[in-house]
Amino acid sequence: MSKIALVVEIDVVEGQMEPFMEALMTHAANSQGDEKGTLNFDVLRGATPGEVKGVLDEWLPSDTNKVWLYELYEDQAAMDIHMEAASLAEYRNKAEDLVKAMKVITCMRVD
Repeated sequence: MSKIALVVEIDVVEGQMEPFMEALMTHAANSQGDEKGTLNFDVLRGATPGEVKGVLDEWLPSDTNKVWLYELYEDQAAMDIHMEAASLAEYRNKAEDLVKAMKVITCMRVD
């Protein structure tokens, strides 16, 4: 069976990045460390001008209030474990008022 990936774009409420990232990074560490079958839980932010050599400015995100996640699960059972984990419920509770919008894309990894 193919591995399941979630690509998540999160629009954080302006001025709330620090408390949001604190909640998210705790959740990411718990997901990666405690959940059987969670293969990746990567947290990404946009690069800033001059931070990466050879990158055109138009390749950089203009919105510094966005964060992206790349989550990879071994199979459906592993994703179910993640979705039912106490860590996810705790993160959602902490982040509820810190997130303006969220977009989730579900993918199957091509091996």
